[in-house]
Amino acid sequence: KYGGDDARYAVQDTVQQGINLSQQQKEVLHRVADLLLSMEFSDDVALHEAMYHLAKDAGVLPKDFFRAAYLVLLNKERGPRLASFILALGSERVAKLFSAV
Repeated sequence: KYGGDDARYAVQDTVQQGINLSQQQKEVLHRVADLLLSMEFSDDVALHEAMYHLAKDAGVLPKDFFRAAYLVLLNKERGPRLASFILALGSERVAKLFSAV
């Protein structure tokens, strides 16, 4: 009601068609999905750092990884702090979306 469209988020149930991601971005999203399913994160800082390093190791600029993640999750180029958002949504739900790209 009070926030603009930038402040409103609707989590996607499926990956929207037409999202343009590079092969490297898709690979990082798949790696993050695997990470989310194999480890339990109780701390958003640890998850943020793990995602940052996965992106960097794959040769993807962190800003390009975060943009890809927001496009998959929200169909927007920006969103709330990603690690905290993932923990709030649940690792399995996010991993399912990231694996589907």
